[in-house]
Amino acid sequence: MMKYVYLTTGTADFLQKIAEKFKKENITLFFGSDHALLFHETNGKTVFQMPRKYEILESTGSVPVKGYALFHYIPVRDEDSPVFEHKLSKRPRRLDNADEFLAARILRPMKNHTYLIITFWKSKEAFKAWKDMEEFAFPDEKDRSIEVNKIKMYAGPSYLNEYYIGLNEIDE
Repeated sequence: MMKYVYLTTGTADFLQKIAEKFKKENITLFFGSDHALLFHETNGKTVFQMPRKYEILESTGSVPVKGYALFHYIPVRDEDSPVFEHKLSKRPRRLDNADEFLAARILRPMKNHTYLIITFWKSKEAFKAWKDMEEFAFPDEKDRSIEVNKIKMYAGPSYLNEYYIGLNEIDE
């Protein structure tokens, strides 16, 4: 059975009410710098009214109830999706042994062309320490990124959003 992720954004107060209303669903609240996000992972339909819908291509670990998440959005032209997914499947698997790495999701968009790769960490500091270690351990690695042929393959520039899970650490 296919598994899906649905995302919706809004104010933290509003999304907290939705999360509380649907406690039996697998919904997680994320806090960003200027908005909040609800993450719903399910085999079926979502409780959100107007979500962004993704199919899970790859899933590692469980989404934590507290921590740090980095969302990497990569807009890929439709005709290049098979090549992009092949490149993803052949990438080095270094995260699995990273300290304080908790989980990851690689998501295929269902209605647009922007793939989403999410990594979940115990803390922002844990992510930064891993990133620094990667750059130190593999300084000459030219093909570190899964992004290939950015000019021809991509429908636009990729971008990152960071979120805190469980409590709004950005405001603290």
